[in-house]
Amino acid sequence: MEYNVESPFSFEEVERILRGPIHSSPFLVSEQIAGPGLPPKYRVCRNLSKADPVSGMPAINSFIDKDDFPTSFDMALKVAAAVAEAPPGTQGIAFDIKTFHRTCPVLPDHKPYLVASFQGKFYIDHVHPFGARPASSNAGQIGNAAVDIWQAESRSENRLFKYEDDIQNFRYPNQLGRFSDGVFTYFHNRETSLALIDILHIPWHPEKSGICFAFTTTFIGFQWDLTLHRVSLPEKKRMNLSNSILDTLYWWQKRLEDRTAFRQLRPIGPVHHYKVFVDASTSWGIGIIIGPLWHSFRLAPGWKRPGRDICWLETLAIELAILFLKQLNFYGQRVEVFSDNSGAIGAHSKNRSPNITINLSVRRSYSVLAECLIVPDFIYIESASNPADPISRGDLAPPSLRFLTQSFDMPRELADIFLHEGVHLATSPSTQTASPPPTSPHASPPPSDIILSPSSHSALDLFCPIQPSPDISENLHVIRSLATRSLPPCSPRKPRPADAWRPSPLRPIVPADRRVLLWTTPHSEQAQQSLDSTISPRLQRKIFENLLLATSDSTRQSYGAGLLHFTQFCDREEISENLRMPASTILLSAFIADAIGTCTGNCIRNWLNGLRLWHLYNLADWHGRDRWVSSLQKAADIQGVPFKRPPRGPITKDHLRHLHSNLNFATPAHAAIWAAALAAFWGCRRLGELLLRSRSSFSPTRNVT
Repeated sequence: MEYNVESPFSFEEVERILRGPIHSSPFLVSEQIAGPGLPPKYRVCRNLSKADPVSGMPAINSFIDKDDFPTSFDMALKVAAAVAEAPPGTQGIAFDIKTFHRTCPVLPDHKPYLVASFQGKFYIDHVHPFGARPASSNAGQIGNAAVDIWQAESRSENRLFKYEDDIQNFRYPNQLGRFSDGVFTYFHNRETSLALIDILHIPWHPEKSGICFAFTTTFIGFQWDLTLHRVSLPEKKRMNLSNSILDTLYWWQKRLEDRTAFRQLRPIGPVHHYKVFVDASTSWGIGIIIGPLWHSFRLAPGWKRPGRDICWLETLAIELAILFLKQLNFYGQRVEVFSDNSGAIGAHSKNRSPNITINLSVRRSYSVLAECLIVPDFIYIESASNPADPISRGDLAPPSLRFLTQSFDMPRELADIFLHEGVHLATSPSTQTASPPPTSPHASPPPSDIILSPSSHSALDLFCPIQPSPDISENLHVIRSLATRSLPPCSPRKPRPADAWRPSPLRPIVPADRRVLLWTTPHSEQAQQSLDSTISPRLQRKIFENLLLATSDSTRQSYGAGLLHFTQFCDREEISENLRMPASTILLSAFIADAIGTCTGNCIRNWLNGLRLWHLYNLADWHGRDRWVSSLQKAADIQGVPFKRPPRGPITKDHLRHLHSNLNFATPAHAAIWAAALAAFWGCRRLGELLLRSRSSFSPTRNVT
């Protein structure tokens, strides 16, 4: 361990020193090729991008937005321009800052997140480790400041460039200079140039820093010739690249010389007519249909660049459809894929294209096909006959199709192509259900040896029709409706378009504070049967009346909003009624993940509290404390920070004096305002706890009189 890492401690000691819990990230060993005939170099780093799959703790780097830590580098193009314009006699010298990232101290409050663990002992790190997301910026801004100071002190006689820990110093000839090299004279040599910034105490690397100014210099991996105005690869790097190519050829030679090498062949079977249709349009995006399921991807502004044309988009459509086939657990099957672009079909069929971006897409597709043993049969179809064509242009999907939720990760190369990972076009509610895959003499179910995820449904399960919602029993409806009469009277309002949900007898239009009791599921019927077999309807009503009185009207109304959002999510994702209660860990996790980034973490937590109360009223198991759910709530807190309202300023006595001077106490309303203000101020209460939403909501047991 380096000198800037404090001696090892026990777990109890390190928590006492750092005053709380700690986070220890795993180590990572990276191998670097050193050069011809030299052994590789190994660098031990902290893997701060590794999450803990057991506890669900996110990676340290996931809490850090790199945009908050900017820095700047002098790229090769800038250096090339300076070399091309360099006057005769220009020389350069390279400097390297030793342990560049390890020179920036860590804020004391951040040290618990950077603890290192080795052989049961814990080490406190006092400087930023390599691999931390803000490391380049924190050390880079210090380095940039040093270069700016150096440039200012050197004036126009020298020019500085910087990239990470590498600094290049050009000196220009001047007739008044006192240091000579041949026919040229200069203001500075190495020693006087460094003396300009000695006060900064920069730790220079003794081996990687230059000895003297020269007409050729190495910087950011290139050798720059300041006399001939040209750039080339240094000999060491050139040999490294050659060895890399030779190593690849030797690898293939060994594989080809192996006479025992083979690949197991398996029967794929007949083509399954799942009707996979893809299409793309430059005006909107990509549409995909797989049986009765559909999905769309909308293009982001600025997506079109060299090499990205309509043929490339059509190739992406096929790639994304293949990723959906993997998501749906297709394995060991031949599948028909219909496209109206012969170029995309040809690229996938031949596994090559003159377009490099298309080749990259085909390569990614092939890796998925090989993994899942899927053999696609690409078939050309006219655009007018392609059902995915209108979806790719932003039109509504037919009501007979169900939306297919995307759960796979988008390839990194496509991160900036679409507005977001999937666009769910709003479709009008329909009573129609999707049809299963068409049957024909050539269509057969998947082979019995298809390997599926144990926690997933098979591909064909997803093609089954949605079961209609069951009718709510009369006894269940009557008892719960009678129980709500104990609440202050309130008339339901017609939902706004944003608050609408799919009509169902399980979810009548009722005031928001009554949804937790009057909105039901098939599980509610089971709970009702259990109640009917145990106690009388009179006792059932009393139970529900007192359960309602255990929470305030405002709390139930807030919880009703959470239940509305959950219902809209389930409707949108076509979650069957039987799966909505009890909500599984997976469903709750999906609900949270879908909401992350749209509101605060407290808002999502309040929605979950409403779902928990809803489950409580219906005697359903609650999985809201499982690890996935807890970890996602932490992520919601992090992603929800931008949605938090800034804290309001405190109410002071000056506010009360100003209010008092503007009231007429001969008016009962003004007297009531003053009384409420005093009760809120001296009672440390929110106005919402004292004031009424309406005349009918008054309760002498809760409201101030």
